[in-house]
Amino acid sequence: MRAPQPTGFLGLPHLGVVGSIGYASLGQPVVAVDPDAAPVAMLSRGDVPVHEPSLDELFAIARERMVFSTDGGLHWTADPKLDTLMTGNGAFRACASNADPRPLSASSGG
Repeated sequence: MRAPQPTGFLGLPHLGVVGSIGYASLGQPVVAVDPDAAPVAMLSRGDVPVHEPSLDELFAIARERMVFSTDGGLHWTADPKLDTLMTGNGAFRACASNADPRPLSASSGG
């Protein structure tokens, strides 16, 4: 049986952080990317940069299924490819498992 492919989250403002943690807490692998190093660093060391009830507890459950980076290009060429790309503003695009999602992220704008 093939392992689930990760879902990518672009942008880690409030909604991106909550969405990526929530999705990973359901057992799904997640790649969370933001060009701002501050939220990436906080999440990487185990700190949640936003406050929501029970989010810290969900993060403790989900953290092992999450990868954080400031370099989105690193993950677009890695295997396995992302199945879905979600942005911090809640927009999403489904991607073919062998597709390069960079053009989709540029067009998802909201």
